[in-house]
Amino acid sequence: LLRGRSIHAIATVDSCVWAGTEVGLVEVAPGLKPRLPGGRKTPLERPVYSIQKLGAGYWLGTSDGVVEVDRRGQRWTVYTTQDGLIRNGVLVSAVQDEYIWFGTEMGVTRCHWKNAQERKGFNLE
Repeated sequence: LLRGRSIHAIATVDSCVWAGTEVGLVEVAPGLKPRLPGGRKTPLERPVYSIQKLGAGYWLGTSDGVVEVDRRGQRWTVYTTQDGLIRNGVLVSAVQDEYIWFGTEMGVTRCHWKNAQERKGFNLE
């Protein structure tokens, strides 16, 4: 389905699969051609390296920050160094209880994800 594209991350979303690629996020559903989540008209124009499910949404580690996306792909919120990330290029991520960790070339940022949603910023500890 995504022949010729490097897949960096995969997550199941309802009956679909979201794939993080070098050109952005792609949704793959049975019987349909790969498309952008939520029917977006423009792609998330950055490589997606990690995908984590948290609460009712997903957190994407990208080459230019972290993107929080709701399950339907309708609401997209971007977090960058201005919001507390140690560096915008997020290569890996991991979930631990109510925290999400983002690994970069400069180190690790730990975020209390509910606080980030409530006030658009990271609670760094």
